Amino acid sequence: MTSYRAARVHTGDGATTDTVLHVRDGLVAGVGGVAGGDVGVDVVDLGDVEVLPGFVDVHADSLARFEQPRPGVGVPLPHALDAFAADALLAGVTTAFLCCSIEPETVPARSAEHARAVLDTLTRVSLPLDVRVHLRVDVTSDGPVAALDELVAAFPEHVGLVSSMDHTPGRGQYPDEAGWRRAYRALDRLGDDDLDRRLARFRAGAPGVVRRRERIAAIARAAGVVLASHDDDSVEAVRTAHRLGSGISEFPVTDAAAAEARALDLGVVVGAPNLWRGGSHGSGPSARAAVSAGSADVVTSDYHLGSLLPGLRAAEAAEVAPFGVLVRTVTAAPAERTGLHDRGVLTAGRRADFVAVRGERVVGVWVAGHPVLSRR
Repeated sequence: MTSYRAARVHTGDGATTDTVLHVRDGLVAGVGGVAGGDVGVDVVDLGDVEVLPGFVDVHADSLARFEQPRPGVGVPLPHALDAFAADALLAGVTTAFLCCSIEPETVPARSAEHARAVLDTLTRVSLPLDVRVHLRVDVTSDGPVAALDELVAAFPEHVGLVSSMDHTPGRGQYPDEAGWRRAYRALDRLGDDDLDRRLARFRAGAPGVVRRRERIAAIARAAGVVLASHDDDSVEAVRTAHRLGSGISEFPVTDAAAAEARALDLGVVVGAPNLWRGGSHGSGPSARAAVSAGSADVVTSDYHLGSLLPGLRAAEAAEVAPFGVLVRTVTAAPAERTGLHDRGVLTAGRRADFVAVRGERVVGVWVAGHPVLSRR
C-alpha cells in the first residue's frame, strides 16, 4: 500500500476530509488516518497541495486543434491523440469523452469517416488516461444515424456517450439565421453560397428530425450507451429528451430548460470556459448562475481543457459554492451521469484516479494508482 500525504484531500462527493489518501493495487484503500507506521506501507509526502479525484470530462471537443494546428496543415491521428492526452492530463482529466461529430456534407473532421478513424486509432494506441468517444449525431439527415448504428456495433468498448444535435437556425444555440451564418462562416470558412446550400439541407431534413431522434435513442439504448440531448432551448425540448431516454442535457440555452432538466433528474452540463469567464462567449446562460442555483451539476471542458481547474477556482472566488462542492461537478457527478460507478470519488474500492493541484495548476496525476504526470 502507498499512502499519499497532502494539505487537503477532497473526496469528490462534496466533502473535504483529512490529509492522507491510501492506495492499494490501483484502488483507493481509504482516506484519513496516519500515513506510515505499518510494515509494507510506502509514504509519499506531496507537500502543500490538494488532492482531488481525477476529472471526468463528458464533452471534450478539442481534438481538432491538435489535428489541424493551422488551416491546411494536418497531423496524423496517433500524434494528435497523444497531444490531446497530454493536454488532458495537464488539465487534471483522467477520463475523457472525446467528441466526434457525425454530420453530412461537412468538413472532414466532422464526418462519419473521421469518427471511424478516431475510434479505430483508439483501438491501436496506448494513452495514459481513459479516452472514450462521445458521438454527436446530426439529426437533419439519415446518413449520420446510419453511421451511428454501424460505429456503435463496430466499437462497443470505445463509444461511451451519444448525443443528438440540431444546429438549424431557430433551434438550440442559434436562435436566428444571422448568428448561425456568423458562426459557420468563422468555423468552417464558408462563403454565402455554401452557407445557403447547407441551410437548405438543414431545412429539407426537418420533417424527419423526430424519427431520427427516436432512432438514435433506440440505438443508444440497445447498446447500453448513455444518451444526451444538446442545446435544449425549452421546457418541451427537455421533456422530449427525457421521454426518449436521455440522461444528460448538454448546455441548455435557457434557464427554464435547465431547471426542467434538473427537475426530471437529468444531468445538466455547463462549460468550464463559461464558468471561468463568468459568462458565455455567445448568448447562453451563465454557468456560474446555473451551478449556484443547483440547475447544473456537471462542468465540462467543452472547447478548452485548460479551463477546468481555473474555472472551479474562479467560481470559488465568486462564492458560487464551496470548492469541495465545485469539485463534485467535474468528478463524482459526471462519473455518475455516464454510468462510471468505479471512479469519481476517493472512497474505498474506487479506482485510484486522482490529481494533486496547487492553486490553479495541476502538479501531479495518477491513473489507477500509477503516476502519469509530475511537475513542480
